[in-house]
Amino acid sequence: SNDDDDDDDDEQDSIGSISSASLPLQNTLNRLSVQGVSISPMGFIVLLSTTSSSSPTDTSSSSVISLPIPISIDPNDAHASSSIEALTMIQLLSDIDMAGVAFPPNLLHVLVALQAFQEEEEVHDDDDEDDAHNGAAALIRTAVLKSLPNGVSYYDASSKQRNRIQFPKLQLTGVTLSLPLLSRDENMSKEEINPSDKNASRDQQQSFHKMLHDFWTSTTNTNNETLLPLPLQYTLTVLVDNAHSMDIPLFSQHHHHQHSNCDSTNAFPAHFNCERNYLPLEEACYGYTTASAAFTAIGLALRYKVPIVMDGSSLHAILTTTAANNRTAFLLSKDQPNHDKTISRCLPHWKSTQ
Repeated sequence: SNDDDDDDDDEQDSIGSISSASLPLQNTLNRLSVQGVSISPMGFIVLLSTTSSSSPTDTSSSSVISLPIPISIDPNDAHASSSIEALTMIQLLSDIDMAGVAFPPNLLHVLVALQAFQEEEEVHDDDDEDDAHNGAAALIRTAVLKSLPNGVSYYDASSKQRNRIQFPKLQLTGVTLSLPLLSRDENMSKEEINPSDKNASRDQQQSFHKMLHDFWTSTTNTNNETLLPLPLQYTLTVLVDNAHSMDIPLFSQHHHHQHSNCDSTNAFPAHFNCERNYLPLEEACYGYTTASAAFTAIGLALRYKVPIVMDGSSLHAILTTTAANNRTAFLLSKDQPNHDKTISRCLPHWKSTQ
């Protein structure tokens, strides 16, 4: 019957089937909105949704896509929204910002300061560092050292000393989700890839596919979940003193608890030094977990009411990487009414926030 066919289509959507006509353009940014939230065996999930089409002018073949992003890994969130991250996220989605211990009012300032001093340690490793970015970090370091007692570093400063620091004006302008590039040796960044260079775009997609395949292969399905986690990078873009831009990359490191040693999994490209790249987030978080990057980035976007976007190349790779055993990292439907049913099939306890 037609109803049975519709059900089959919905079931196919729920495990991540997508036509080439609905694939996003690789040289675009896709605006994400919070579609809803849900408890799940993975933890408390935020659904980030977008509409995807292969043509910016023809939306007749567009699809609604949701990425389920865990912002907690508390096992109690499988049954009720009980973790401090879940409760904080629900409040932020209701325009309530309690600025509690898990999400303090100075969180952005702490991340900016930690990033600035980390860059100082790395500056000799990158002679081509962007002048504007370096200018932002230098401004922050100057302000911090001027406010602290002589001989006290930001890392050693007490909470009271940190709270007295007079920062230049900081403005979070956006949060970008992306997949980390496979290797710096390829001498290729998302910004440098010419969309008309089909070979470069293809190489990038192959790198993304390999990383996702390796990551998903190393991820055990301990909860019999249909949904797969994503090894995402969350980049906070901050304008410093109305003049200089600073990017703060936060990494999800979203493999399971047993992979506490970064070398024990292929979840991320080998060039990422785990101790270096996770240090700012671990230092800034009240209770660091593998979901802290997502919680921090999405929470800050909601606090400062800035856009969340994903680059087209990363979204394209996620939608076109085949996962085994009918598991998927995204939910897809032809339109919003069908999409609500698709989400309910995978996340029966989800609640819409729209």
